[in-house]
Amino acid sequence: MRRRHGCSRGASPTRLSAVLAVALAACASPELDEPALPSTQVTADSRADLDARHRAEFQRADLFKPAMDAADLDPYQAPLVYVECDSGDAGELEPTRDDALSARAASPAVYFREEPASPDGVRPRAITFAWFVPTDDGARLQGLRTTFGAGGRPALVEISADRTGAAVLYAARSLERAAAERLGEPLPDEFALTARLAPHQVLVGTFEDGPMAMGPYLYHGAGSTDVWNLHCRCEPTRAHEIRELVEYRLRPLAELESDEALSFAPFEQLVEALRPATDS
Repeated sequence: MRRRHGCSRGASPTRLSAVLAVALAACASPELDEPALPSTQVTADSRADLDARHRAEFQRADLFKPAMDAADLDPYQAPLVYVECDSGDAGELEPTRDDALSARAASPAVYFREEPASPDGVRPRAITFAWFVPTDDGARLQGLRTTFGAGGRPALVEISADRTGAAVLYAARSLERAAAERLGEPLPDEFALTARLAPHQVLVGTFEDGPMAMGPYLYHGAGSTDVWNLHCRCEPTRAHEIRELVEYRLRPLAELESDEALSFAPFEQLVEALRPATDS
């Protein structure tokens, strides 16, 4: 399997408790220190930017998939990553590059850390994934955290960083349906779950509840460090042609140096935010 790719740089429903008021933070230490969370409301321009990326489709992309010989994690839990291939002014694809998902490793790599559910069920199971995206200034760490619902399937996915500054979330459709039943049907093009989120959080989209627990499809636009879209891989892909299939290695997140690791809001804060979901 070749390691290079051809993408250029450039511009029953699960309990609602799995989705309430999850906070995100920027890259920090791996100890999950409690971050200073943004408090500003998401602007209309930011929302339009997020929505446009969410609707985008890729004419051609490289697809990064996990190697199936991972020892410490079921590779089906890991994301499948599409990286859009850009073309120059003449319509020719730029030369292949070796650094997508491999800017800090000899070969493409995605780092992971699994957080098991607590025996009492208060602390939900979650898996964090992180990968490096090349930029003109070197590389930037991007990542996501998936929180699983009571049925053992993904319920909520948080994206670690976005150029809008918003805390970006995706939720299972079963959770959105449960929210609509409890909170009332939302306006067109809006989500019932939004009523339970903080001003700096934005629910960009929902994903289908798959037949089993599995990692999502996610998309990077050509040259972008941001996640453009995310959905269940039981749904049709948004990339029309795969230029190259690239295998990446799953590696423990603990391998990263402290100043390179992701930080999300502490689980204690998440669990406290989820508790009101048992309201009638």
